[in-house]
Amino acid sequence: MYDQTQKMMTSRINATYINSSLRADEKKKRLEMIRQGLFKFITVAPERFMNDYNNYSFNTNDPLLSLKYSFLAVDEAHCIDKWGRKFRPAYSLLKNVREQIGKPTTVALTASASKKVQKEIIRSLDLEDCVTVVTGFYRPNIQLSVINMSSRFIGFNDKYYYLKEIINRNRNRKTVIYVLTIKEGNELLQKLRKDNYPAELYHSQIPEPEKVRIQNQYSGLYKPEINLLISTSAFGMGVDIKDIRCVVHYSMPSNMEDYYQQFGRAGRDGKQSDAILLYQSGDERSNQ
Repeated sequence: MYDQTQKMMTSRINATYINSSLRADEKKKRLEMIRQGLFKFITVAPERFMNDYNNYSFNTNDPLLSLKYSFLAVDEAHCIDKWGRKFRPAYSLLKNVREQIGKPTTVALTASASKKVQKEIIRSLDLEDCVTVVTGFYRPNIQLSVINMSSRFIGFNDKYYYLKEIINRNRNRKTVIYVLTIKEGNELLQKLRKDNYPAELYHSQIPEPEKVRIQNQYSGLYKPEINLLISTSAFGMGVDIKDIRCVVHYSMPSNMEDYYQQFGRAGRDGKQSDAILLYQSGDERSNQ
């Protein structure tokens, strides 16, 4: 939310977001400005409209639902699919949200939805007379590669050795290194810092101000700018930093959807970028 709102504001579009990271007084202030019509875009999570987290009932009393809107955008719409691994039940309430705010023109967006999931999105949001646009998955500017440690000769089958080689080749280019767990991320961070690589670690459990600082430094909005980021899957959906040149998977991704979402952070400006997976025999056991 923060990242998307910042992008709109730098394009001189009045935008805001409402979520649990805000202090109560700041939230109250933003809600009053929304009532006054001072924002063109408002970003919220579907979970906001849940009344009960046990039976996922709909909260009709939310102040945001007392207003009418001309447009509704549902991002990461594949989360609607109740059979999907990333299913978030609150997405199933968005039909109610849409009805309560006057059934505005609606767009549902996702980078990963099969034909079956596309139909489920249309059904769940009750999108009558809609148009489906599929632009394809192919990203010719991203070079995909796998380095298989198991096939390397003795003495050079160390993942960390190859990771340092990759980092050295990308010294002045933004690089993100994906790990499976926070523990693995912390261990890698200590190794890199010990070897004088200025890295940061991003994951879901760090405090919100720290997340904001890391995002701003990595995107170049704050100084000193950082080019090397270790992250769990927390740095994935919705992040739109255009000049990430290298994505390294230090751990095997959980599934193909995660792999696609994560290497898709690279080269969003259309310029040549790399996505490298470092594989060692037995990596799949962590996921199992």
